[in-house]
Amino acid sequence: MAGLTLVRSIGENCLKGVQEALRAGANPDTRVEGLKNVIHLACDAEVGNVAIVRELLNFRADPNDEQYHFRDTPLHRASLWGHAAIVQELIDRKADIGARNDDGETPLGVPSAGDA
Repeated sequence: MAGLTLVRSIGENCLKGVQEALRAGANPDTRVEGLKNVIHLACDAEVGNVAIVRELLNFRADPNDEQYHFRDTPLHRASLWGHAAIVQELIDRKADIGARNDDGETPLGVPSAGDA
């Protein structure tokens, strides 16, 4: 139950809901549809909320988790969508800037979504 609340709260960009779900025992490394960790959701275009990312990391979410598809890390996703504050937070929390996805791109070498 707490895991579903966590996913829903991230999708709704609701920090308070994320905090409540984590305190209720939601796993900060919950997978969504078996593909990506919730921290990836918090780094994507629709959410891009550094406070939510910080809260997940405070509860020990893995900053280097790879998505099932493409092997993107949260840092790849934040960089792709131009979320500079999240990029910095992840780097400060020891995200691997040398991680390579399936295209061989490092997080800081991923073309911005706005560059397409």
